[in-house]
Amino acid sequence: MMNINFNVKASEKALEIQKSLQTAVNKELDKKKKLGQYAVVWDEKTQTIKRI
Repeated sequence: MMNINFNVKASEKALEIQKSLQTAVNKELDKKKKLGQYAVVWDEKTQTIKRI
């Protein structure tokens, strides 16, 4: 696994964009779950691909 750490604080605009993208992704994953569909995601803790 490759971890790259940058000691740079993200701008307010970047944080706003990140929050917006995270909200959109969470919304779509919730929709897929309600429709009985699945998504494949990477789990950082176990370093595996899992189906949700």
